[in-house]
Amino acid sequence: MRLLHAVDTRATNPGDATTRTGAHRTGTPWSEGRLLAGPAGRPRILFGRMYEDPAVELAAFPPGSRVLCIASAGDTAAALAAAGHEVTALDLNPAQLAYARARLEGGAPARTGTAERLTGATR
Repeated sequence: MRLLHAVDTRATNPGDATTRTGAHRTGTPWSEGRLLAGPAGRPRILFGRMYEDPAVELAAFPPGSRVLCIASAGDTAAALAAAGHEVTALDLNPAQLAYARARLEGGAPARTGTAERLTGATR
């Protein structure tokens, strides 16, 4: 399984989810990590958890499929990889990717890039 970190390239504007100190942008909540110590010293991610049922995707793909999981470097991506699929998980949050990488046995290669590059939109 490969984990990809997509860099947020959106322009700063008052309507986006940027973190500000005075008039200076310090980053998005995703680039800031948004982690807090949780039970037993384990990090707790400070944004909502989406309910994922890996059984849906496991039933949808034939054995050995190549699967791109967007904004899902979590349970579904790990379940698909464990079932023998070639999985690439893409997420904007570096803290989420680090958490997912730590959960995967043997680790996973990781790269940083933009979503535009992944889709070829910059060509």
